[in-house]
Amino acid sequence: MSLTDFLLHSDGVSRVLALALLVLSVGSWVVMLWKWRLLSRVGHDVARSMAAFWQAPTFEERVSVSRSSTAMLAWRRCLKPLCCQWAAHWPRLAIGIPN
Repeated sequence: MSLTDFLLHSDGVSRVLALALLVLSVGSWVVMLWKWRLLSRVGHDVARSMAAFWQAPTFEERVSVSRSSTAMLAWRRCLKPLCCQWAAHWPRLAIGIPN
């Protein structure tokens, strides 16, 4: 059975369900690719920040480099909101209360 046979011989519910599954599948791939791009960019930024940190001559300069680094910016923009959101919902999830 081909896709055209399925679409020609199926009822409306099957067609709507197939369309919904297609839309959700495409959406899932978009999210996965977006996260892969984000994490690869953060990985490059962390490597660059580590190099800048270890090349700084004094401890004070290392602290200032680490606070202004792209890794810290990635933490503030990407990971910190996710951690805060997870922490806000954790007590409810731990005892089984839905959102």
